[in-house]
Amino acid sequence: YQLYSCRELAEAAQVIGARQLELEGLMAKAGPDASGRFVSTVAYRPEYLQLRGQMNEIRRTSIERKCKFDPEAPPGGSGSDEVIR
Repeated sequence: YQLYSCRELAEAAQVIGARQLELEGLMAKAGPDASGRFVSTVAYRPEYLQLRGQMNEIRRTSIERKCKFDPEAPPGGSGSDEVIR
């Protein structure tokens, strides 16, 4: 994400955040019993962990660049190409 602008970082964070929420819903829907946990672990958890890592990199890069958007904001928020001065 080092080559991304603040706007691109905000857009990537929005897409990743939306997918994370979708995966969280799917994992919850799979259920708390043993078979549901197994399905969640096999089907959804690897992608979820990968997305968490990507989001951490976006956070780190946006902090380094002093981007104005909040990577923690829920999906649907507006990102800005501005930099905090």
